[in-house]
Amino acid sequence: MMEMLGLATIAEVPCVVFVSQRGGPSTGMPTKTEQSDLNAALYGSPGDAQRIVIAPTNVEGCYRCAGKAFELAERFQTPVIVLLDLYLSNRYETVLLANAGSPFELDANCSVRPLEQGEIYQRFAITADGVSPRAVPGQPGCMHVVTGLEHNELGRPNDQGDNHERMSRKRHDKLKGALAHPDFTKCKRFGDEGPVDVGLLSWGSTFGECLEAMLKARNEGIRCAAMKVVMLSPLPIEPITQFMDDCRVVLVPELNYEGQFAHLIQGTLARPVVRLSRVPSGPMPVEEILEQIRRLANRGESDT
Repeated sequence: MMEMLGLATIAEVPCVVFVSQRGGPSTGMPTKTEQSDLNAALYGSPGDAQRIVIAPTNVEGCYRCAGKAFELAERFQTPVIVLLDLYLSNRYETVLLANAGSPFELDANCSVRPLEQGEIYQRFAITADGVSPRAVPGQPGCMHVVTGLEHNELGRPNDQGDNHERMSRKRHDKLKGALAHPDFTKCKRFGDEGPVDVGLLSWGSTFGECLEAMLKARNEGIRCAAMKVVMLSPLPIEPITQFMDDCRVVLVPELNYEGQFAHLIQGTLARPVVRLSRVPSGPMPVEEILEQIRRLANRGESDT
């Protein structure tokens, strides 16, 4: 599967992959929830093969992220991974859906403009936003080559260093546009505004427990806020940085042993966080998160 993701990346083929995480590695605990496939979703492929990764936090978010995933895949001609976990996959929740019609863009392709006489169609043309025009199969004058080899703008194999540098930049830079994709929440802050004692940074279904713990902490007089991060790649660096600037200390609860999201935040932003990494074979207990908030608020600790 990782090889196919790499092929879709270099060939710029839209595809959507749904991953429902459970306890691992290997067969692990197939009936228990976990958040331990983040590294695989972000980096799983030979070579530099960045893709879009989004992670809903509730059942309604699963519906919205599914629709937006197909929009993003078509718009940016790349694999999109929707990262669920078993807790979300098995959960019932009342949600309100659109009354009529589809709330999603049904065709987000960048289509070929009419070609001038004698003009050669460049399937992998380097454009201002990095997204190349796509042709409908059989469209006159638009025959082209798609291969897993590095290629030039025509799609023909080319392993020269300057070409590889140029095409690698194209494949990465075009994904930055996903951060401006309309009608899609990349991240969102809840709780107290302005400076706070403790900020919670969370993703996936664990955000529900973080939100409840944050609300209880505020009832105890602790200045506290929480941010859910839905788009994990590309990471919305600016709003996350602004959130962290407001926090005296940032707590990152997640259901994996290594603290994979904490690694992502620290590696990308070079900012300290406090890790709460647990693998309890189920959702993280709210009381455990709340206890960490109390400890950090009272002691002012900022250990990483």
